[in-house]
Amino acid sequence: MNTNLAQRLIWGVSLALLCVIAATSAGLAQNNKPSGAPTRVAIVNFKKVMEGLAEAKDIELRMHQMRDEFNKQLADIKAKLDKAKADLEMMKGKESTPEFRALVLQALELEANGRAKETILQQRINEQEGTTVRQMFVKLTDAVKRIAERDGWDLVLRDDSDVLPPERVRDRATGLFRSVTGDEARAIIDQRLILTAGTAVDISDVVVTQMNNEYRTGANQR
Repeated sequence: MNTNLAQRLIWGVSLALLCVIAATSAGLAQNNKPSGAPTRVAIVNFKKVMEGLAEAKDIELRMHQMRDEFNKQLADIKAKLDKAKADLEMMKGKESTPEFRALVLQALELEANGRAKETILQQRINEQEGTTVRQMFVKLTDAVKRIAERDGWDLVLRDDSDVLPPERVRDRATGLFRSVTGDEARAIIDQRLILTAGTAVDISDVVVTQMNNEYRTGANQR
């Protein structure tokens, strides 16, 4: 799976999902749990879930195919532009002829079309990715909610115990790597919720199994 897309899917889904699941599960706990019973808390590792979902892998394949088709369209335009430029080189000394001016106009049109096409295709990819992130968010939320109801979990949290500030980051101004600053490290630390958790409360595999079964059987398709 493409690492960048997988990461975008993971973080795009997980941040919003954390709040929704926590609030929903807490409400279920208050309604169903006997008075005085201990709160049962589970965690879900979204990187592990996304890497295990058959649907996520199929989505990644379709996104690759879309990019390949778009790149082919752009390559065709570039080939025509390169030919026009090569023809212009061959016509040096004939700048005043109608043929030369026609080639110049053709090259300019191809270059403008290429830039416009690239912008449009990239926008289509971005929108498709946004649609995909939303769909996966809805399915993940629904699956975790039903698992919590079925198995008696009062609260389900995103497992971010593996999140650590990097030692080095790429500077936006220079593009070079440098040591992480205090503010940058604190910003990442402040986002972390789970310091440690035992494997007994990790329901990631349960989520993967249920979502894969539903995907293969066509259940819960939205």
